This record gives sequence, C-alpha cells and structure tokens, in this order.
Amino acid sequence: MQTGQENSHGRHRAAHDYPAVGYGRHRQGCGYYASASEVVRDALRDWKVKRALQLQEFVALKTDIDKGLADLAAGRVRDFDAERIMDQGRKLLARRFPSA
Repeated sequence: MQTGQENSHGRHRAAHDYPAVGYGRHRQGCGYYASASEVVRDALRDWKVKRALQLQEFVALKTDIDKGLADLAAGRVRDFDAERIMDQGRKLLARRFPSA
C-alpha cells in the first residue's frame, strides 16, 4: 500500500519526484530567488491565489446551480431542444463572423 511519502514504485519520494522542486532550485541557482525559503514563500503565495480563484469559481457555480433549481421549482423551464440551441449558436456566429 502506498503512503503519501512513497512514489509509484514504493520508494520514498525524492526531490526529482516533484518537478516544481527542480524548477525552484533552477530559479534559485539563476539568482531569481536568494534562498529556498523564498521559493517556498513564492509557491505558497501562488497556491493561495489559485485557491482563492477556485473558491470564487465554486461560489459562482453554486450560485448558478441554486438559480437553476429555483427556476425549476418556479416552473421557469422548458424542454431541452438541441436543434434550437445549435440554431442560436449558428446565428450568433453569423453575426460575429459574417464571412464564415
């Protein structure tokens, strides 16, 4: 059984098992970072920004789902018509790209 500290071969993970570690070492060696702790702080900042964006997207998705469920409960729905949707898409494309 694998633990979080082993790679797919059952060995403990080394730095080469994490491509980002090599990238951080390269950037440190080139002088972009002064120390390994700067690499870690920068990676943590990037992760926090990415996580915040994911949470915003999740909130937006949940809002859309809630709106759809409210529309369904209120009877504001119609049957799915793929041909109608494709026709609307074709019309939209024709307006945006008249030569197409």
